[in-house]
Amino acid sequence: MIRFLTECLLRNDHSLRILDYGCGNGEFVVALTKAGFDVLGVDIDPEYVRLAKSYCEKMKTDPGRIVLVSEKGLPFPNESFDCINSNTVLEHVGDVHAYMSECRRLLKPSGSFFATMPTRFSLMEGHIDLPMAHWLPAGRLRRWYIRTFARPGIHELDGEDIGIFFDSYISRLNYWTPAVWKSVFRRYFREVRDFSAEKKRFEAGRRSTMVGRLYRDLSKLPLFASALPWLIKQATTINLLAWDPLPFTRIAGMD
Repeated sequence: MIRFLTECLLRNDHSLRILDYGCGNGEFVVALTKAGFDVLGVDIDPEYVRLAKSYCEKMKTDPGRIVLVSEKGLPFPNESFDCINSNTVLEHVGDVHAYMSECRRLLKPSGSFFATMPTRFSLMEGHIDLPMAHWLPAGRLRRWYIRTFARPGIHELDGEDIGIFFDSYISRLNYWTPAVWKSVFRRYFREVRDFSAEKKRFEAGRRSTMVGRLYRDLSKLPLFASALPWLIKQATTINLLAWDPLPFTRIAGMD
């Protein structure tokens, strides 16, 4: 995702000011800072902020670029950023519309918002690396599936039942369809584009693996050329690019 954004979307315009909203371990902040961009990372989790600052120090990047924030809002003026990145964050957010409203507040009128989220029909439940665990209904079947097939040592749970823990965890995530995610984004931006297939093609072009070669070969065939983009958008994470933010008054009037 980092390379795709820098090489295909940001066009190496180093004058851009970028926010990583939900920065996790700080990898995105460090990578883009080293590429010459002005980047800040924020997170509401003190442990992630600690890890991100530590990673910045290890990579000789200013740890002051990582900021601990609260869920109530970010400590930046309106229209502070040219781009906001949200990488596998929105599925964890309790109030998605509050998060999106804050992104809209922080973006300049010409700003762009990049977001990656798993969808309802993503083949892999990426938080526990278990195929289709989120497809199963909450309860005994999903707990059995997780207990039986989750790789040992995936998390230290201090004796807590792994099936019960992750059954509850998955139930709290926003596993929405691509159509629902797009409808949410259109409440805040005039233009929304799904670039999942383009990102996958970009990644495949840089891989010498069998999967990368197979994707490149199949994408050249007439039947697969039209079917593959649709399949990718349904069965993998969704990657949305939104721009042309709506005015605050327009958003405030929406229910």
